[in-house]
Order: sequence, then C-alpha cells, then structure tokens
Amino acid sequence: MLHQTCESAVSFFVVKQLLPSQKKQWAVYVLEKRAMSFLIISAMLLTGTFIANFWCTLCFLVGWLLLRKRAGGYHASSPLRCAIGSEVILLFCLGVAIPLLNTIQFPAMILFSFTALVLVWLIGCMNHPNLQLNTYEFATNNLRAISVPPFVKL
Repeated sequence: MLHQTCESAVSFFVVKQLLPSQKKQWAVYVLEKRAMSFLIISAMLLTGTFIANFWCTLCFLVGWLLLRKRAGGYHASSPLRCAIGSEVILLFCLGVAIPLLNTIQFPAMILFSFTALVLVWLIGCMNHPNLQLNTYEFATNNLRAISVPPFVKL
C-alpha cells in the first residue's frame, strides 16, 4: 500500500515534468524510505510516551538514531520487521533498562557508561555491504559513534 502511494505521488511529478522519468525508481525508493522512517519514528514516539514520558522518549530516540546513523548495525529483511524490532528495543530500553539503571548508584553508573563506550568502540561501527566505506570513512564513523553514549547519558 505504501509502495503504491509513493509510486502514484512520483508518477504525478513525472507527468507534471517536475521530475525526469529516468529518476522515477530512485524517487519512489527515497520517498518510500522516508515515509517508513517517519511512520516508525512516530509509532516509537507514541509508544514511548505511554511507557515513560515524551521527553525521555525523545532523548532516547535522538541518541538511538544518532548511534544508529553512525554505527550502522543490523538491517532487517523488511520494513515491517524493522518496525517490530525497533519497537521491541524501545519497549525494553524505556520499560526495563532505564528504570533499572535509575536505581544504580553513581560509581556503578560511571562503570556502566564506560562499558557502553567500550562496547560501541569495539563493535559499534559496521561496514554495511551497500555502503562500502573506505578505511578513513570507517574510522571517522567509529569515532563519531563512540561520541554518542556520553551525549545520551547527559
């Protein structure tokens, strides 16, 4: 359904000669990807608001999206699986992990944050086959990825 809607929208722009017909498939892909991202993030924001609160959910999503953008990581085989996986991660983090971490004392929190930083350093940046990052780009993304956990903690 989403694919058909995106294809109709792009066809409209092609007919109006606002988009060259050679870029139709590319435009459908980009529009579909953006629409799915918007729908998934909106659903996560709504779900998170019911579990925790709006600001906690917003901070989690900003940190998670920054880390995901820099680190790459797992790519689901379909948009539906991506949405379900994202919701499960959100439910676990906001419903279980954050309340549990709020009970930990300050020194243990520093240890936990340092462990998260080391884990992101070791396994954070992944070179997805579609990206084909060179050595410099990979190292740069890895450094950007490790800068996210301290930001999220703030």
